[in-house]
Formats: sequence, C-alpha cells, structure tokens
Amino acid sequence: MSQLQTKFRKSIGVLNDAVLRTIELDYSQPKLYKKVRKFYSERGMTFTGDEVADYQTVIDCLTEDLAQEVA
Repeated sequence: MSQLQTKFRKSIGVLNDAVLRTIELDYSQPKLYKKVRKFYSERGMTFTGDEVADYQTVIDCLTEDLAQEVA
C-alpha cells in the first residue's frame, strides 16, 4: 500500500473521480485538494503558484500514483 493510499484511504474514490474528470477536486472538495497538494509538496513536488497549472500537476501526480495502485 502506497503512502497516498494509506493517507487518503477514505478518499480514494473521490481522487479517482478527479482523475477521471467527473469532478473538479479544487471546487467540490477544496479541503481535500489542499491536503493532497500539501502531500505532494512535502514529497518534493514544486508548484508554480498558477492555480490551473498547479491543479494539473496534482491531477498528473494522482493519475500516476493511482495507476501504480492498480498495477
């Protein structure tokens, strides 16, 4: 089980929905989005301060990490 899955185990379904673009995580779950963003920031991900670019970076990271969970 990865750190992402351990830390956000109750929210994996919501994170999958964000990856599948059925929800906008930053609008529908802003607190969760901030926690996920902080999670990646603490692991060395650099954010630009641009909301759109940062959101896409978070989604890209989630896509990669959640795909590894399935594999």
